[in-house]
Amino acid sequence: MKRILAISCLAGLFTTCQIEEEGVPTPDEGFIRFFGDLTSYNASDLEAVGDTLVVFGSQINVQSGNSDFTIIRMNAEGLYLDSALYTPELKVKIDTDGDGFGDTELGTDEDGNIVSKGSVLAEQFEAIQLQGNASGSQIEPIRTGTFADGFLTAGTYLFNDNALGIANVNAAYLGVYDMQLNAVTDTILLFNENPANGLDYFGNDVIQTADGAFIFGGTIEVNRGGVTDLDFRLIKFELSTDRLTTVWEQTLGIEGNGQDDILSRIFEKENGNIVAIGTTFDKSTCGENNGDNGTNVAFYELTAAGNELNSVTYGVGCPSRSTTDAREFAVFNDVVSDAVKVASGFAITGTSTLSSEDNYAFFMNLTNSGNFIAADTLTSGFDPALQTRGLGIVQANDKDYIILGAYEDFHELDASNEEINERAEEALFMKVSQTGIRVHEVHYGSLGGDDSAIDGLLLIDSRIMVVAKMDLGGGVELVSLIKTNDNGELEN
Repeated sequence: MKRILAISCLAGLFTTCQIEEEGVPTPDEGFIRFFGDLTSYNASDLEAVGDTLVVFGSQINVQSGNSDFTIIRMNAEGLYLDSALYTPELKVKIDTDGDGFGDTELGTDEDGNIVSKGSVLAEQFEAIQLQGNASGSQIEPIRTGTFADGFLTAGTYLFNDNALGIANVNAAYLGVYDMQLNAVTDTILLFNENPANGLDYFGNDVIQTADGAFIFGGTIEVNRGGVTDLDFRLIKFELSTDRLTTVWEQTLGIEGNGQDDILSRIFEKENGNIVAIGTTFDKSTCGENNGDNGTNVAFYELTAAGNELNSVTYGVGCPSRSTTDAREFAVFNDVVSDAVKVASGFAITGTSTLSSEDNYAFFMNLTNSGNFIAADTLTSGFDPALQTRGLGIVQANDKDYIILGAYEDFHELDASNEEINERAEEALFMKVSQTGIRVHEVHYGSLGGDDSAIDGLLLIDSRIMVVAKMDLGGGVELVSLIKTNDNGELEN
């Protein structure tokens, strides 16, 4: 169900929310925009569509206390155009034939009983008002076909619905919207078969392929004789005004209790092959730490028909293929959060948790075929001990990379190594070379709030547009757009 957002657009708010320290441009000298009202927003993706900017994510619904999916659209100058909220509450479908899409519509009869359509008269069948919480992942502009200029979104809906008898079960969400942000199909929830089984399904990414079809990428919990783990799940489908038609589907991952494979991003290569990138418990191809190195980065390549061609796994401690370096490396878990496709291959970011339990953002660079180029954890020039998280990545015009994320409990060291400028969580903007060497970094944030940079875009003028979460306190978290040059300095 679409509802128009009661949303405000704020600029120059930093009389109470100082974004930078002394010597750095004030908001009237640079581009900063805020979007939201007195509630909580979580942005997950930023896209440019023609001369507009589109943010996808979720927002707390003050009426229900749950969170709903939200789309906010701005012009190229960051001025608010329109927005909408979406609650998965129309014609909920359960997948009974196992093809990955719901086929049996659930609703209530005239007495309020949960029924499937077909078991009661059509006029007695009512949509269910779902109870749960939305979590956005990606938004994809539709380039061609019936719904050209519209949008696809991927996300997850966590159910806590007593009426349906579903508690803490995740369903993947596929949204289809026209250019006016109207939902153009019934709510599409991809349950893992019957939700009463308690098995989860997460929506991670969706793309349109060159042939006009679409691929939905998710993470599904697989039950293998009482032992469950998570695997990548890809479904290629065609979309018409009245139905989804599955072209192929594929599940990828290693088997075993707790051996989880969690998808992050999917891409189509120029030859039509499909690449899936995410996190796996599989051992690193490089064999560092004798294979005992926690979770790693997984790279899968499939044919256009969905057949697996190749898979490789790398830890951030993987030595270069051109050396015989067998160094020990302290990284225990590498968790992917984002990846981009570039001319040379794929660049990836996420967070590495060391054996010391400290967190550091990481950068990894792979070729088009998934061969290892370089990777490393990223330390800060403000203080090498600062813990960080990598959340988004964008390639700058000079081919270096911008890592976006958060500094945990930010501070700086002065010349005497004393901590100064102590803050809460700050948004991270770090420029790195193609081999992961830090070139420049900037921090942004509100005084006392937990802030983070989520995603970014390279604009046609070579500037970087960053979408961030700014915490103003009191439960108010706003979406922010910040335009910078590729060194993170504010730009108009």
